[in-house]
Amino acid sequence: MPSFQRTAIALAVLFLLLAAPTTGWAENRHHSLEIGASAELTRFDSNSGMQTDTAPSALVAFNFTKRHGMEVAYSSRTVNPDAASFEVDVDILSIGYNYNAYPRERVVPFLRTGMGFRSLRPESDPDPTERLEDSDRNLFIYGGAGFRYFFTESVAMRIDGVLRFVEVDKGFLQPDVEGTLAFGAVFLVGGRDIEPASE
Repeated sequence: MPSFQRTAIALAVLFLLLAAPTTGWAENRHHSLEIGASAELTRFDSNSGMQTDTAPSALVAFNFTKRHGMEVAYSSRTVNPDAASFEVDVDILSIGYNYNAYPRERVVPFLRTGMGFRSLRPESDPDPTERLEDSDRNLFIYGGAGFRYFFTESVAMRIDGVLRFVEVDKGFLQPDVEGTLAFGAVFLVGGRDIEPASE
């Protein structure tokens, strides 16, 4: 069974176990640390030569207030380029800003934006395509949206999607455009429930 399927099944079981005893109303909290894991589906730009693929990802975020936070996300996968026999390791690291809308409800929608790096490390091949013949690291900017659904005060389901604009040969004037849809769980650690009046 592929690793992404094992990840998705494990997350589904975790949701069922955590949601069953839920009794209280939950919400996002300021000064809280958010730790998450998800299964994500990525559609790469057609110019990259890489096929659509799934992978596990990890997220760490800090909510400065109930509305404003910063996040760091990382994912890693191995993909097969189109019409090629070799595999390419793709690592994606991003850091950005997170805006939480209506943070006093069980469902917390959010917007996210930021930047990061996409690293490509192909295996050796006697006749690789030009775009993938060497290891490469590309800068990207991203934007997206999603929501968290809280089962308890500390556990939530998170679904989100992002578009990444990857700087390649001609810079950001003609970027590669990638799209990712992610489904996972997040855990809130610490924080307070009362929002400061000065926010």
